[in-house]
Amino acid sequence: MTLYIPAELWVAATDSLLYHPHDRERVAFFDGPRPSDGGPAVATTLVLPELVNTWGNYRVSAEAMSRAGKHLRALGMLRFAQLHSHPTEWTGHSEYDDEHAFTRRTGAISIVAPHYGACASGLHDCGVHMCEAGTWRQLDAAEIDRYVRVIPSKLDFRP
Repeated sequence: MTLYIPAELWVAATDSLLYHPHDRERVAFFDGPRPSDGGPAVATTLVLPELVNTWGNYRVSAEAMSRAGKHLRALGMLRFAQLHSHPTEWTGHSEYDDEHAFTRRTGAISIVAPHYGACASGLHDCGVHMCEAGTWRQLDAAEIDRYVRVIPSKLDFRP
């Protein structure tokens, strides 16, 4: 399944990593309607949960995660991906990231932005990971293009 993220949603998500203070990890979630069998996943909603964050990790409490996901069942939506930041250029998935990811559902996406998101403008600037049978695996460039795409939010051809 391919996840499509509208560009305006992607920009809002990457901007959310830059809140003051700037030396803290942050997370954002991409949600959207449940795809039909074999259909694409389209992110429509950006969720910024309440969290406790430090220079080296973030934590979303069970209560905060519940509030940040209350709309999913009510609106027939699914959480497709998370975007979170790391303090350095390393965009791998740490053991902490594995343990605290929003899910271990096969096909879920976890995107890691370097330098607290300060220089992560596109997917290929980040580490993109996919969950497969409960294990997170970093995608190579061709796989990123196959499984996650940032698409235009608006095309305006007016003079």
